[in-house]
Parts: sequence; C-alpha cells; structure tokens
Amino acid sequence: MKRRAGPRSRRAFPEHPDQTESQQPDFGADFYADNAAPIRYHASRYRLGNFRHDIVYLSSYIHDAEVRLDELRLRRKSLVIPLNRARWELDRGVGDLAYIRSELTISPVLSVSLELNHTCFLQKTFFHAPKVVISKLQNISEQWEGSDDEGLILDFAFRSKLRLRCGSNLTVKLVDRVTLNIHEAG
Repeated sequence: MKRRAGPRSRRAFPEHPDQTESQQPDFGADFYADNAAPIRYHASRYRLGNFRHDIVYLSSYIHDAEVRLDELRLRRKSLVIPLNRARWELDRGVGDLAYIRSELTISPVLSVSLELNHTCFLQKTFFHAPKVVISKLQNISEQWEGSDDEGLILDFAFRSKLRLRCGSNLTVKLVDRVTLNIHEAG
C-alpha cells in the first residue's frame, strides 16, 4: 500500500448558492480525472441547475463506498455518514483502486429508517462491525401528500437501504477528508 497526496482541494461543484447556469461544471471531465485532489461537492434543492442530476452525480462518487452503521451521526437535523470511498473517478484500471475517507452530510433530516434484508446481517461479525457497501443514492421526491419534503434512499448491497425523509430545503454534501490509500492487486 502506498500513499499519495494530491493538490489541496478540488471542487467538483461550486458551493456558492447563487451561482449561474454558466458556472455548471463539465461533469464528465470532473468525474474521469487525473487530479487526485479531494472532492468537495455540494448539492442543494434550491441551487440553480437540476437537483436530481446532482443526486445521480453524487451517487456515482459514492458507489461502492463502505459505511459503518455504528459511525452514522445525527446532529440536530444533519445526518453525517463517514465513508471509505472508492475513487472510481481516477480510472486507474483493474486492480489499482484508491480509497479515501469522506463524509456525506444530508440536511435537514426529519426521519431515518434502516432496512436490512439479508441473513448475513444476522452474523456476529456484522454486529461487531456493522459495515455495508453503497450501491446508489436516489431521490424519491413527492412521496408525502400535502408536503414539500424530499425523500432520499441510500441503497446498500443485498437489497438493504437507509430511507431518509428530508426537509424541503435539502442539501447534500460530499467532502473527502484525508489523503489517498492506493490498493494494488497482488
């Protein structure tokens, strides 16, 4: 295992709330990049652009990330999810996948529901280290009648999921926290 640090920070998307359409990034160029700098991505329901597209884009960044369920933190109305995120955007090739510690923050969260749908979750090893792997993040808006609340689902392997009911002023942030760990096939 070798460590490699990139430039200080790379924003996949500007965090300023009143950005214009002309400031939209080139999502394809950002996702397949040689720049190993940490990601800072901020999606907001009321930001210019398409929030659902932002959720799909975020989902591509967190696909195959490992999450320890005992590390999730709900502070006030913000859910903080520490991740060990696979750096698929670096496109290093088979057997040379890099990981980085990241945080996914979702706010405001009104309710949380966890569904575990496989017998592997009943094993002792899972209870000592309750780890799941993210398959996708999806937006399920307009689920609640007479409400502007948003819904998000974080799908995990083995058809398990974390369901979130969020306020109408929903924001989702992905921030990489530390330098890269590169795992080489051997």
